[in-house]
Amino acid sequence: MGTAIQGYDAVEYFSLAATADGVKGDLAFSYNLTATDGSSFPQKLTPTNYTFLFKDEANRDTFAADPWRYAPKWGGF
Repeated sequence: MGTAIQGYDAVEYFSLAATADGVKGDLAFSYNLTATDGSSFPQKLTPTNYTFLFKDEANRDTFAADPWRYAPKWGGF
């Protein structure tokens, strides 16, 4: 499986100017996020692991402290 959001740094996105390009992350600063089904339905989706990349250790640690603040809200990553 590839990297989430095509390897772009999800934390850096929040500090970019409106006209700026995204910043690619580095595999050296990766974080694995496991998405699970928190619904109340009896049938559950299989937990899925996503690898997010970051430009530096600080952004990775920021993401790790609250990953759902930075991960895309509606999946698709």
